[in-house]
Amino acid sequence: MHKSLASALMTTLALSGSAVHAQSDEAPQGIYVPIPKPRVHAIPFGPGPKHRVIFLNRSGGTFSPGNDDSSQNISSIPRSVARIPPWSHGDEKWEEFVACMKDMFGRFDVEVTDVDPGATAHIEAVIGGTPGLVGLGSNVGGVAPMFLDCSVVERAVTYTFSEVFRGDPQSTCQVAAQEIAHSFGLDHEVLCEDPMTYLSGCGAKTFQDKDAPCGEKSARTCMCGGSTQNSVQVLLSVLGPAPDRTPPTAIIISPPDSSLVLPGFTVETTAEDNTGIARVELHIDGTLVESDETPPYSFSTPKGLEKGEHRVEVRAVDGQGNTTPDSVRVKLVSCTTNSQCSTGQHCSAGECVATNDKPNGSDPGGGGNPGAGGDDPVGDPATELVGGCQLGGKGGGLGASPLALALCLTGLGLRRRQRRSK
Repeated sequence: MHKSLASALMTTLALSGSAVHAQSDEAPQGIYVPIPKPRVHAIPFGPGPKHRVIFLNRSGGTFSPGNDDSSQNISSIPRSVARIPPWSHGDEKWEEFVACMKDMFGRFDVEVTDVDPGATAHIEAVIGGTPGLVGLGSNVGGVAPMFLDCSVVERAVTYTFSEVFRGDPQSTCQVAAQEIAHSFGLDHEVLCEDPMTYLSGCGAKTFQDKDAPCGEKSARTCMCGGSTQNSVQVLLSVLGPAPDRTPPTAIIISPPDSSLVLPGFTVETTAEDNTGIARVELHIDGTLVESDETPPYSFSTPKGLEKGEHRVEVRAVDGQGNTTPDSVRVKLVSCTTNSQCSTGQHCSAGECVATNDKPNGSDPGGGGNPGAGGDDPVGDPATELVGGCQLGGKGGGLGASPLALALCLTGLGLRRRQRRSK
């Protein structure tokens, strides 16, 4: 059971005058708003790991007083029914505001959305209106419930009064981030760069991983003890780190796609990741063959792999289980060069075959074109016509082409006519 009060810590207008409306000269004040002691201090998100949701409400609504329940529009801040108008500064500025909020909480395991989760448990940040709508003074930029023991108000409703900032996205974002963080148990800090501060003049604010004094404009004891607070570490303890959703990259360097490979061929790959590679796996035809946890990532494939086509795939896996594959197709053969074959053999289409005695590929059986291989002796009767017109063989004849045959026959006819004329 937690204490019965919620701290309505006011984010006053500690921003540049150009973004401020009706700013008071009075120093910022933090006040406590008593609420009835609940039987259960909050409605929990449920058993198991808590993935929290922050709902950015631009539509306003009617909020009734009571123990915080964002799904029912019940809030511990107003003492009577409060009606908050919608965001009134257009879609473009709203989108800038939402982007800023996502960046602000990007390193934590929390979903930031402007889509109403309905009955799903969530922290609700109402963005709109003015502080007078919940009974607060004009110098208040935002308000949120915060338990005195700094535990999480699990279904809190927080308010950021965007009319005070005239819809300036950055100012509204910084105040909304502070109010949401109050519901997660964070106090104010004297650190200008952090949204938990009242200080200004140091540019855009982000949650800082630094031990900073608690307080508004001067240091004081932190609400839950001690003298310093680290925004990032508190939020990490409440929300956890953002899960790594960035997959690694993997590239097969060797062998190239559609290449011929020999038994026991090597697969070389590179792999990179934003948080580190846990392992790289080698799969062949969909079956895990080997994994390697340290670079360089190199694998020798099984020598008993069957000849033929195979799909080679590597999968890089990071610490969160994100994975990226890369694959090539190869053909496993017996040889890729003649030197890989035995004496008397040569490599043909990936296989070692007997080398033909006729180096130009003639048919030793005599079929096909006789004389094309050049092994027939000069004067071979099979390569001469009557009259000594040689058509083939090693003697430098014309060959057995139709043109050669015609020329030879023409010459023979002329010689015969000459003999008859004598």
